[in-house]
Amino acid sequence: MDNTCIKRTCIKRFVSAMAASQKTRLLICAIAALLSVDDGLDGEYYFPKYPVSLFSYGHSMTATSLPALAPSYRLNDVWSVQHARAEDLPEVVAIYNQSIAGKQATAQLTPVTCEERAAWFAEHINSPTRPIYVVRARVQSMEQASEDTAQTVQAVQTNQKTAPIVAWGSFSDLYARMAYHISTEVSIYLHQDYQAKGLGSLLTRWMLTQAPSLGIHNVVALIFAHNQPSLGLFDKLGFEQWGYMPEVCDMDGFIADVVMLGKAVTSEGTSNK
Repeated sequence: MDNTCIKRTCIKRFVSAMAASQKTRLLICAIAALLSVDDGLDGEYYFPKYPVSLFSYGHSMTATSLPALAPSYRLNDVWSVQHARAEDLPEVVAIYNQSIAGKQATAQLTPVTCEERAAWFAEHINSPTRPIYVVRARVQSMEQASEDTAQTVQAVQTNQKTAPIVAWGSFSDLYARMAYHISTEVSIYLHQDYQAKGLGSLLTRWMLTQAPSLGIHNVVALIFAHNQPSLGLFDKLGFEQWGYMPEVCDMDGFIADVVMLGKAVTSEGTSNK
């Protein structure tokens, strides 16, 4: 038997052994899923160094048949953050509308609809430098995962799709002129059931670490002077007062001042000053 035949025989036996162990293939997929959720990998369930037939030999399911997960990044043991997707608009709008009645977080005085915010939302989720991030409960850990790896993969996919959004944040243009591209306004909104739990600080800190990679040098927050909780939060994060605009908002019952807070960021999300 020549070397070529020997190689072909060895490869065939190896492929058969791999194909016979469906649980092994599912375990690999499960690990890839969990890694992509925790560490922000691209979420693709394929292995570029190996042909797809290696994992589909003798089985109808291939490694590429599992849908990709959106990249997700760990905030802590409880929460993860990811870029908003088109289907997240209703939840984003619902959280925003919760903030209106209190007249502390936004100058919007009446609830908005998904239709009214659709263009704004589409612009953000399609922008490489002005994203919207959403926060969800993290998927189960590997220790909590089912011993059945097929169920593990399904649980990861289902959890990421169905876990409710508890907060969101965005970077927006500070001013619609090209030279302002290095500066942005940050906005943070929390679901009413998850306020005063440190989530706002957690999300804002993480967004500051992302800013330099988006070409952002300066992050600005425009906050009502009567919104003491938010002023205190941004003060703890190292923001400084860059401006003060007295009596600029008619809040339908009182006139509000607006404070401009700013922070210059580096690759570590810390102040340059």
